[in-house]
Amino acid sequence: MVNVLVTGTGSGFGRLITTTLIGAGHQVAATVRDPAGRDAERATALREEGALVIGMDVTDDVSVRTGVDAAIAGFGTLDAVVNNAGLGALGLAETYSPRDWQNIFDVNVFGVQRVTRAVAPHFRRRRKGLFLLISSMTAKLPIPFQGPYGASKAAAESLAESYRLELAPSGIESAIIEPNGFPTEFLGKTLLADPDEWRSAYGELADLPLAALQAYRQRFAQVPEHSPQLVADATLRLLELPHGTRPFRTTVDRLGLATALERVNAVNESVREELWKQMGVADLLIVR
Repeated sequence: MVNVLVTGTGSGFGRLITTTLIGAGHQVAATVRDPAGRDAERATALREEGALVIGMDVTDDVSVRTGVDAAIAGFGTLDAVVNNAGLGALGLAETYSPRDWQNIFDVNVFGVQRVTRAVAPHFRRRRKGLFLLISSMTAKLPIPFQGPYGASKAAAESLAESYRLELAPSGIESAIIEPNGFPTEFLGKTLLADPDEWRSAYGELADLPLAALQAYRQRFAQVPEHSPQLVADATLRLLELPHGTRPFRTTVDRLGLATALERVNAVNESVREELWKQMGVADLLIVR
């Protein structure tokens, strides 16, 4: 049995991951932002499924530290963290204000850093632990109309890369799951730009983000096997692998992009390994 903290469990991947892990006999501390208020119904449903519900806003330092302490107190120890909480964006990059970019990065990048910093001392004392980032294919394959989101996921992956080397000597693993887009409630947490405000500058191009989204939804309907449950299943498989044997990257996709992304990742990994050898830090990859 593994004790896992999963962020952003109210819906989407986070909810499926929580349900899947509990169903497999693991213990899950499931975070929602406001379990006594606007997320009360979701919190109740999670408790009924067997989760330890934790109030946590990943954009708030105190909330993260308090939530992590509650999870450790509830289980006695933590074995893994799934950094899943995320905020999306769909629109022309110029339409997003600096404040919008800050909000997206505060959840998708700084939120990951806050949670990781709060849990790392606990893992270090145990000489064991796993940080698993739910990323996105857009981190490696940027697509139009998701500029802020793709940039934030690329930054989060870079952070996971740093932790991969820096924490391994303390027995701590870092890993990434890279899903394609999936039909989940995540779209309801996406910042959508108003095309009418930018029509004078972009003309018909202002309508393309929503048109692209509709095309993507049609693609989902054509490939029913491309289910978000695949991400939860991949998470379960990684958590159940022996410590120190987990692959750093796992792609999840049934729409035909996984092979291309895996080629990109293989080339990048080869370049990284050569760079690390030149820097004399390749041995840091060994999880001790």
